[in-house]
Amino acid sequence: MIQGVEVVGLYVRDQDEALAFYVEKLGFRVHTDVRNGDYRWLTVQHPDQPSFQLGLFTPGPPVHDAATAQTLRAVVAKGAMPPLVLVVPPLIWGWLAYRMMSYDVLAEHASRDERRELIRRHRGPLFGMGVVTGYLGAAPSLVWVSGTMAVVLAPLLVPLAIWIYMLVFAFSALWFAHYALAALQALRAETASLREPASEPLPLVQRELEAVPPPALPPV
Repeated sequence: MIQGVEVVGLYVRDQDEALAFYVEKLGFRVHTDVRNGDYRWLTVQHPDQPSFQLGLFTPGPPVHDAATAQTLRAVVAKGAMPPLVLVVPPLIWGWLAYRMMSYDVLAEHASRDERRELIRRHRGPLFGMGVVTGYLGAAPSLVWVSGTMAVVLAPLLVPLAIWIYMLVFAFSALWFAHYALAALQALRAETASLREPASEPLPLVQRELEAVPPPALPPV
């Protein structure tokens, strides 16, 4: 099961310029700076949160094709992200959450056939639960789309975003556990009722014998 969020990525126009801003102005330090051809994986971290990394990435290959990279660079230059960022991540999160959480909850309690049957029966509600938690998890995105102010207030907003992510993870785990285990209990009760043998009627001869009254005793 996922224990937390370690890396959050931001698209920037120039990685060196962004690095100088976060290190010199905001007090971050470099965590990872690795190049593979034209691609550069650059992350920084705040001294007070060594387990969390903030990625500073530029749109481009191999993650994006030329047209997508150009569009993203134009959007980043405006200091905002497109509205699509509020739609796609929750849907992806919803699918991943329902697949991952369902398996995590049922892995130790249900057989393989039971897991498949439960997923088949409850795919719609489970996906809906995943989408709801996905939108809750996308709440920090509202902060990052606010533009320049999000960058200036990053030392305060990043811990808030991590706290929201952790809260959503905990809520998701409890919600999926309650729903999946209740569904498993109902499935097993249904299976047990189908397996119980029906009470067989008494044979005809036995019924007739039970219907015959016992003979009267002779008078003493």
